[in-house]
Amino acid sequence: MNSIKSGRLRRLSLPLACLSFILAATPVNAETPESALYSVLSKLKVSPDVSPLVELVDWEGTYSKMKEDSNGSIAYSSPEEMKAFYLKRAKDNGEQNIELSRLFLSNKELSSQQKKESKETTALLEKNLKDIQAKSREMLAKTDFIIEDVTLDGGNKAQVKLKKRFGDKESSLSLTMHKVNQKWVTEKAGIFNPNGSQGSPIGAFPDPEPSSTMR
Repeated sequence: MNSIKSGRLRRLSLPLACLSFILAATPVNAETPESALYSVLSKLKVSPDVSPLVELVDWEGTYSKMKEDSNGSIAYSSPEEMKAFYLKRAKDNGEQNIELSRLFLSNKELSSQQKKESKETTALLEKNLKDIQAKSREMLAKTDFIIEDVTLDGGNKAQVKLKKRFGDKESSLSLTMHKVNQKWVTEKAGIFNPNGSQGSPIGAFPDPEPSSTMR
């Protein structure tokens, strides 16, 4: 059952088949903050990773701000390249964090002891990553976001108040959205990421290091 809700405009509880029909009929350029959030969060709920959040980000604004903050020294040549990078990272879903370990394990010049230790480390990282990915998918599927209020500031800016519910735990979220090319977007899509909101425009990615924890 779908559980992305709007406390002010609508309260939805629909079978997945109906949800799929609604998403297919939703315009690419969402007309309201509610419909933009509804579309992305509904996709996020059934996604194996956080890639749907890419649709919610103001990449032009994020790129410009990052370029300004770094005095022009930035790893991306355009907002489109920046978006493509984060989309790939999201779909990799943490796999890139153990590629170096796998690459090291393939080195034919390693001693027997080094190979043994590297194999054990790689196996541990792979297990940790699978556990974190599974927990992330569970949180994506079982977290409810309820849109409680949307306050429009003129025609191109909105303040959105939401409630986040996972099991018996509830918290409040606040989000600023603005309209770019008729699409409602934000610079803070990471607040919907179960791995944590810090580190990138769409939040953190699964980290298989033994010290990492789900937030």
